[in-house]
Amino acid sequence: GCEALQLIAKKSVIPDPMAMRRMIRPVVPGDNELCFCEYPQGSVEEGTLCPKLDSAVIDGRSALLYRVGKLFTLAELSLNADTHMISEALSSPIHEAVRPIKLELAVNCAALAIDAAHLLKAKGKTLCGTDSDAGDESKPAIRSGLTFSNTSNIDGHVEASILHSWPVLATLAAVSLAQGMVDDDVDSGKREIIKRWIENLMPVLFVGLHDSLEEICDPSGKSLGDANEWDLSPDHIMLSSLHGIRSVVVNASKEGCSLQLPNEELRITVAALLRNILLPSLGLPSTWLETLNGQGGEEKKDDQSLEIHEETGAIVTEVCGLLEDLCTARVSGHADIGGKELLHSILSPLTAYQEGAASKNGSDIGAKVISSCVRSGRILMDAPDLGSGIGKSLLHFAFDLLSPRADGNVISEKVKEEAVLLLQSSLGKVGLSKEEKVALALGAAKSGTWDAWAIVCAGLEDESGISRSMPSIRNALGVTSDTEKHLATLGAVRKVLQDSSEKSPAVVGTVMGGAGLEVLQILKGHGTRSLGEVDGQSRVVICADSMKIIMVAFQHLAAGGEAAGAQLNAFLAVAFEALVSLVSFNGLPNHPSGKPGADPALGRMCAQAMVHVARTTPTAFKSSILYLSGEDRSVLEMAVRADMSGYVAPRSVAPVKKKLNLKGFTSKS
Repeated sequence: GCEALQLIAKKSVIPDPMAMRRMIRPVVPGDNELCFCEYPQGSVEEGTLCPKLDSAVIDGRSALLYRVGKLFTLAELSLNADTHMISEALSSPIHEAVRPIKLELAVNCAALAIDAAHLLKAKGKTLCGTDSDAGDESKPAIRSGLTFSNTSNIDGHVEASILHSWPVLATLAAVSLAQGMVDDDVDSGKREIIKRWIENLMPVLFVGLHDSLEEICDPSGKSLGDANEWDLSPDHIMLSSLHGIRSVVVNASKEGCSLQLPNEELRITVAALLRNILLPSLGLPSTWLETLNGQGGEEKKDDQSLEIHEETGAIVTEVCGLLEDLCTARVSGHADIGGKELLHSILSPLTAYQEGAASKNGSDIGAKVISSCVRSGRILMDAPDLGSGIGKSLLHFAFDLLSPRADGNVISEKVKEEAVLLLQSSLGKVGLSKEEKVALALGAAKSGTWDAWAIVCAGLEDESGISRSMPSIRNALGVTSDTEKHLATLGAVRKVLQDSSEKSPAVVGTVMGGAGLEVLQILKGHGTRSLGEVDGQSRVVICADSMKIIMVAFQHLAAGGEAAGAQLNAFLAVAFEALVSLVSFNGLPNHPSGKPGADPALGRMCAQAMVHVARTTPTAFKSSILYLSGEDRSVLEMAVRADMSGYVAPRSVAPVKKKLNLKGFTSKS
């Protein structure tokens, strides 16, 4: 029944919230069934966390089974609702049921999870249910637990239920207890109790994470998720442990939380995750791993590696999330949390990627790791104990990421987005002088790193970066056969003009005076396909960026008033000549040209620009078209009329047919 309820909620078999309220009612503990109490010291007192017998329970040895079933089902539903695995409509009644007993539920779930860890250790098992490598001396005798006063009080079914449920129970306990530490409705006395429970629960999560990590990366060839008698899956345990640890770290980073994080355990965990999850997910060879660990020597045959399967993405996501959470905690006041191992875990994948050792096959998992490490580095730049040293290193790394690669590989969009954000952030925090920024812009332009060039130039208060880069811009636009250069260069120039034209109007004159002719030639060449065959989407982007550059220049001249009137007229005459050629070649939506490769959308774009000029500066519009030939003027006027009329095709009026007047016919009879 509990499994059916979970399936109904996940699959939204019955999407009615009222029905969900009725269905979860039997698994919600009743009044006084659960208690919120301090962590027990010494022997367990009967009645503290042990279930009380009632009329529904005949066999006292099975009394705990009902509680485990209720708490496991409610914990699973609550976690699925928090992670949006259940629809919002069905999540609402689940949250309503859990909210009043949140702390009581968390304490009892934590007690069961701790008992499960002790029971497994007493059996000589890991928290994954597999045989432990430790000897018999590591099997402590267990006589009682937090939820049972004597092992004779629980039968095999109860024990199996506790052992199977511990990952979910531990995760819910960690999440709820950590949230309780920052809840304004929880007083200081309860927070001290919660802190004590978290301190005793965290070792279970860390041991579960390391045991599952060993099973996942077991060189003997065990598959992830090998079944055991308690149906404990290593991947599920690892995901649950990571989720619980992350919740504690996140809430400990919030203002006013007095929870201290276990730094030594976190350092060991971060190092293990780097070695066994992050680096193997990048496809790094074992020789690189050995070099990283300072082992050297011959390559090992049984080197640990991550088995790629459908759960790998979820595991890598949680691991990356933990690193980012630790970076945030380090910035928010937990000085030196994670130690040098945290820095190593962030910088090692980036170093491998920069050196070309990491796989560049464009896999989503590899891109996820690199983008997360870049994001973590960006967070760490605000850490007071690191200063600007890491910022300068990451600044150069961001430049390297955005630079064209000699091997032809293209970084994924995820990594590119994070590299752009990293560069923007590092430029503002490293404290470079104007001369250093100009030098960076010049170097980026010469190497063709146009994304980075645009960011650096936008950060300058004047046009010095752009003016020094003009030779490189002209060279890039002058190579008529290189479409990729046109795309990158025009996109960067357009972005700089749009971002900098208001604070530094002189930048418009610098760009148009230095590369205006090349922009018009590229617009005309790609718009009329005189530069050869180009991918349709690339052609549209090139023409759009060129058009935006031209329109920024027009707005700049139009804002100059009468003083710039002659310049505006001359500029429009040259621009209209290029626009008319595009309209003639591509046609308009209501008047296609029929030429091979024509795109009426480009013609419409030009017509819209003409109409904009005619409406905003009618005098300059009339003066500039006088410089056009009669044929070009006719095309321009036709395009303007078509755009203003909404491209409505003229309708031919059919002749009206005469109707027969039947009354005119008379019968001869």
